[in-house]
Amino acid sequence: MKKIRLIVEKREEKRSGACGRLRKRGLIPAVLYGRSGAKNLQMSVANFRQMMQMKGDSASFIELVCGHENSLAMLQAYQRNPREDHYIHVDFKEIDAHETLRTTLPIRVLGEAEGVKNYGGILEILNHSLVVECLPENLPECVELTVDNLQLGHSIHVKDLPPIQGVTYKTPSDVVIVSCVKVAEEEEASKTEASGATEATVDGKTEAKSSKES
Repeated sequence: MKKIRLIVEKREEKRSGACGRLRKRGLIPAVLYGRSGAKNLQMSVANFRQMMQMKGDSASFIELVCGHENSLAMLQAYQRNPREDHYIHVDFKEIDAHETLRTTLPIRVLGEAEGVKNYGGILEILNHSLVVECLPENLPECVELTVDNLQLGHSIHVKDLPPIQGVTYKTPSDVVIVSCVKVAEEEEASKTEASGATEATVDGKTEAKSSKES
């Protein structure tokens, strides 16, 4: 499991407008939530951006270094101004190394489905993540799913995912992760054009109507 160090500082000023002043100084206000309560923190934009680049789309532990204190955490949420690409606020969740945690893992799809490679299908990824439970030491960065044997018209569900030692999938087993489906065919459209028929809806009922009618 990836662990990334992030240097933070205690945030002393809590009055109205304090967060805005922090942002003007190139700092991001943050909160670490844990059993002992909430701790107000701040960090540089540069350090947080570097951490986000290292994290990517994988699940990662964040080692928050605050002076002589270190806390193991996970990124819980963040607010961002998309127009200016500025981070506004960050929430971390403290992790107990000896306590089972529930979190969301990304699903990494590998390979090329048989139905795509040889039968002209397309791969539809319906879910990009799932919920798991495990001890922190057993948490992987992602769930890898190889789709090489997936046939046209078939799907892979949560129940079909490869087991990971020490990890329990909590997303319902019948949830579909990926499907291999036929490419949208134009046969029906061609038949409609050939026969000169269109569809009209009348009082909730669909009726065939010739395009030759005026």
